[in-house]
Parts: sequence; C-alpha cells; structure tokens
Amino acid sequence: MSKRELEEVRRHTIYGEEMLGALPSGIRAIARWHHERLDGEGYPDKLTDIPATVQLTGLADVYDALTADRVYRQASPPNEAFEMIAATGGFWFAHLFVQAFLFNIAAFPVGSIVRLSSGAVAVVLENKAGLSLYPRVRIILEPTGGKLASPREFWCHEEGVGVLKTLSQEEVTALGIVPK
Repeated sequence: MSKRELEEVRRHTIYGEEMLGALPSGIRAIARWHHERLDGEGYPDKLTDIPATVQLTGLADVYDALTADRVYRQASPPNEAFEMIAATGGFWFAHLFVQAFLFNIAAFPVGSIVRLSSGAVAVVLENKAGLSLYPRVRIILEPTGGKLASPREFWCHEEGVGVLKTLSQEEVTALGIVPK
C-alpha cells in the first residue's frame, strides 16, 4: 500500500464522524478517534488525552482487527491477540481499561483444541472471567499421544497446568482428532 493509499484509508475516521453529523458529539468522537493512542502515535489528530469511551472502543477494534482475517494477513488466535492487547497497556490504552477488557476476554475460547504444559492435548470446556489463561479442559490425548479410555476434566489453575498454544486445524487433523 502506498503512502497516499494509507492516508486515504486512515481518513475513514473523519468520514465516519461526518456521516454521524446529527448524533451527539460523544458518538462522533468515537468514530473520529478510535485509532488514537495514548502515546500520540494514533490518528487522525495524534491525541494523548483520549476519552474512556474512545479508548474502550479502540481496544475492541484492535481485538477485532487481530482476530479477523484480513486481505494482508490471517487472523491471530485469540490467545495471541490477548497477549498483544496486554502489551498495549500504558502506552496505547490506559492500564485499567486493558485489564478490564482482558478480564472479560476468553484467551482460549470454548471448543479450542490446546496443548497443555503437561504435553497433553485438551479441548477447552469453560472459561471464568479473570482466569482466561486457565480454562477448564478435557484431556483428549495423553502427552505420549495415546487416547484416553476415559477423558479427565479439570480447571488448569487448580492442577497447576498452563496452556502452551492453540493447535491449528492442520495440527488437529494430523493428530487424528475428529470434532464431535
């Protein structure tokens, strides 16, 4: 994308504000400033004092952009988006807003197939607000790769087990896991 094309893409914030001309100024501000960042590196106005509603909208917009396929890149898994958003606290968005946002996001959504720190493969069954990195899981493959006679379920934080990664569809298929 050329510099001129990028400048035009970034004008969507101004066009959005103009389209909402009859609505209250707070709503128009969200449309205009949702790409502003506390470090002044955002656009279109390079603000450093950004209203709370705008920051929260900006957080949601970043999460959506990270977790959705784009013409220029594939979507990031939710746990990677979680980590990227965590790193924005204090310089893109206020720490308080980042913490509140992440408190309510599932880093490993229900149904995700994950590799645990124990080496086992599990499916995510449930999440608790504030414990997104430690979901309730059902082991479906032993660390050795063997299938279980009777799957075991537990909350990761209670067992002292972490999630290392979400498995891609290719990895799930290679392991012979068939979704039910």
